[in-house]
Amino acid sequence: MAELVLKCTDVCMSFGGVKAVDTFSMSLNPGEIRGIIGPNGAGKTTIFNVLSRIYQQDAGSILFKGQCIDAKDQVTVARMGLARTFQNIRLFSGLSVLENVKVSLDYAGKYSFFEAMFLLPRRFKQEKLTTERASKCLEVLNLEQYASLRPANLAYGLQRRVEIARALVCEPSVLLLDEPAAGLNPEEVFELIDFIQQIKGLYPQIAILVIEHRMDLIMNLCQYLYVQNFGTTIAEGTPTEIQTNEAVLSAYLGEEE
Repeated sequence: MAELVLKCTDVCMSFGGVKAVDTFSMSLNPGEIRGIIGPNGAGKTTIFNVLSRIYQQDAGSILFKGQCIDAKDQVTVARMGLARTFQNIRLFSGLSVLENVKVSLDYAGKYSFFEAMFLLPRRFKQEKLTTERASKCLEVLNLEQYASLRPANLAYGLQRRVEIARALVCEPSVLLLDEPAAGLNPEEVFELIDFIQQIKGLYPQIAILVIEHRMDLIMNLCQYLYVQNFGTTIAEGTPTEIQTNEAVLSAYLGEEE
């Protein structure tokens, strides 16, 4: 089996004495799609915020591509190849779709402040390379026809895809999707499922971790699931195993054991 790309062990995170995440452990292999499900307040987004280093966990450890990232910040980890989206779409309304995707590549511009300020040739060369790379990403994901439009002029489902494209343009090793189906109608959810499956085909080595409430998306996409309830993992396994787990039915679906 390929080396794990992401592994966390006994991660804990508390806020004001409330334990949002209690000894959470998981692993992710290259090319896998795994999911985290659970009721509101179960600690799912907190897990994402810890993995992406927005939060520093109270205990436990995280390995990314074989390196401990416990002491690293979110910028460093993002540049290492861990990308994420957010439940609330965070596109820049004043920029075009292409410019929104280019934002993720700003760090890669190999020119100095002096070269940028005086519009020297290397700055233009790097800008051209960035534009080409962002345009290619949109083309591969069949979004190139929207490149010049502002996000507000797009349907909500398309805005979700643009946000995912912005995360993918840096060719990350791990992609964290925080409730990508939030706000989508049933037709848009199925289109999103197709879009993520398309990504899996285009980027076969990328590992994807999804938080989601929509069971139609989770069950169609994920190979393995972790179920959280009040910060604790109450079950893990394949979608088939999770669907028949009594603890999950009780906590997540509201059925009595």
